[in-house]
Parts: sequence; structure tokens; C-alpha cells
Amino acid sequence: MQNATDNNTSRQELKFRRLVDYLVSDSKERIIKAAFPEIFSQKWFWKWRFHKWDVYDHTRETISNFKSMSFLPDKIKRYLNTQIDWISREALLLIAMAFHDSGKKPQFGITGKTKFHADYTMDNQFEAISERFHLTANQKEYVWNIIRYHDINPENLWPNEELFKTIWIYIEHNIISYCDLYATMWSDCSDEDLIIRRETVERRLLEIEI
Repeated sequence: MQNATDNNTSRQELKFRRLVDYLVSDSKERIIKAAFPEIFSQKWFWKWRFHKWDVYDHTRETISNFKSMSFLPDKIKRYLNTQIDWISREALLLIAMAFHDSGKKPQFGITGKTKFHADYTMDNQFEAISERFHLTANQKEYVWNIIRYHDINPENLWPNEELFKTIWIYIEHNIISYCDLYATMWSDCSDEDLIIRRETVERRLLEIEI
């Protein structure tokens, strides 16, 4: 029975990773539209403001940045390989990255703003995403917390640091905020800003005790 469970889990995680790979490579459009409709529908949305890319390409760049994070310490890699209900944290982090900006367009339609990520995605949209990927309650909470707080600047993390540690996303927040910024082009975002964020994230990941 345990082997059957492990095999099912392995297939589910492989499916997650394969779908994300399709998204990053921009291949198999029919599958991308079915798995990531909230992102696919935002091609060309918000390209002219804060991001160098539209939401769709920004999402793909964010995930690509994670895949190329060569400075991740081995202890962080081992941590991301640990599981929540039989799916690795890394696979779930990839799902969070895939949908981290999924609420931009709906939020803009309601308020004219797209920045405050904690205000959206949890209700109908995130419920649909959770059902589509068959997330357990624990996986759903983990993915949602990463999405909800990803926009908090890690250089000004101190008011939220203990919260992130309490809900077990301190490492994930540092990673996604780094990858997100490197896939963003603000008018006031300089090369120096990028260097500072990398140094901040790299230092925190080295210092943290797991």
C-alpha cells in the first residue's frame, strides 16, 4: 500500500514539474491554457508599467530565475526537498511562483491597482487553482502564504520576519522575492538594487538554521 502511495505521489510531483516546464518553455499552448488559465489570460497585461514583461512572461522569467539560482546553499536544497503531504516544498514553491501574480488583472479591474497581493487570489480564483492541482489543505495553506506575502521587500523584512518563520515560509519568501525582482523592471530599479537584494537573500539563506 505504501509503495502505491509513493508512486502516486511521485506521479503527481512529476506532473507539477512537467506543467511548470511547459509554462517556462512556452510550449504546448493547449496544456498551458488548461493548467494556467489565470496566467495565460494575462499576456500583454501590465507590460507598459512596472514590469519589463507582461504578467505571462514575467511569471516565466521568475521561475527561470529560480531554476538558475546557483548560489543556493546545500542545506536550503535539502530543505526544499522535504515534503508537505508527500509533495516536495520545491514543487509547491514552483506552483506558487506560477501563480504569484495571477490576481493582477482581476484586482486591477476592481480597484485600478495591482500591487497589494494579499488582497486577492484567496477566494474563487485560488480555490479553483487548488482544486485543479489537487492540493491538500496543508499544501494549499503553504502555497497561499507564499503568494500572499511575496511582494514584501526582503530588505525591509523585520516587521514580518517572525510571522514568516511562524508560518514556515521565511526561506521561500527570500527566494521568491529575489526571483520576482530579477524578473521585474521598475523605472527606479537600478543594478545596485538588484545587487543589494541578491546579497541580502544570499546572506540570509547562509545564516538561517534549519
